[in-house]
Amino acid sequence: MFAGPLAITVRGMPASEPDPATVTGRPGAAWIGDAFTGFDLAGRSWALAVFIDERSRMVLGYRWDTRERPFLLAAALRAAITAYGLPECICVDHSMGAGTVKEAASRLGVTILTRAPTHLAPRSMTERWAAGMCRLFRHEITTSGHPAGASMDPVELNRRFGAWLEKVYHRQVQPDTGTTALQRWRAGTPPRSAPAPAVLSAAFTHHCNRSVSSAATIRLLGTSYNVDAGLVGQTIDASVDVSDPSVVPVRLGGRPMGLAVPVPSVTMPYAP
Repeated sequence: MFAGPLAITVRGMPASEPDPATVTGRPGAAWIGDAFTGFDLAGRSWALAVFIDERSRMVLGYRWDTRERPFLLAAALRAAITAYGLPECICVDHSMGAGTVKEAASRLGVTILTRAPTHLAPRSMTERWAAGMCRLFRHEITTSGHPAGASMDPVELNRRFGAWLEKVYHRQVQPDTGTTALQRWRAGTPPRSAPAPAVLSAAFTHHCNRSVSSAATIRLLGTSYNVDAGLVGQTIDASVDVSDPSVVPVRLGGRPMGLAVPVPSVTMPYAP
């Protein structure tokens, strides 16, 4: 299904060779999810997680952050589903957080495709696409009045990236297809409608048991969380929104026991 590479033309860089299967395939059916790090934008290094429609090359969901985090890929998928509906299938590799993304997609009836580095749309190709896209976006930021070395917070970067995608990237004619990503997307079969908010929320909620340490902390998604000191030594149930684990409701024996809140700047090995 993923017969050809995702291509992008960057100023001064040639487009990759066009592939008829990619150009004429049915948009909206299959989305590629991937996460990248090391993008130099707005005065610092950034990580990006995206879901891209394999045929039209529309960027459907995305999330920038200051480093790669387990929830970025899930956040990108949830944003894509909310905005565009459900695809027939998604394809993700072994990026951080891929396991939780696959679990959420399965709950929503989306087929999971697994690709090897040299199969379907190889990671090296999506990396080249991401590098080219980032170069275009960097040019947009610097030419729109934001100094190249000036800092920007993740909220502002995500807002500006979304506006740039809508107004510029999705409307640019790609030389290898002769059309824009938006035109190819609209020519395809619309995805299934997005599920109701409660159904979507349930799909992205992960329930797990955690033992509370003597410091009144638990470990979730690679991050240490503070909980009520009265829970020290207890095993509690945590309900984690894997697309936004900023606050986590916890229960003990079925009774609500408040929220687990991330400890600032403390990151630990990923524990699903």
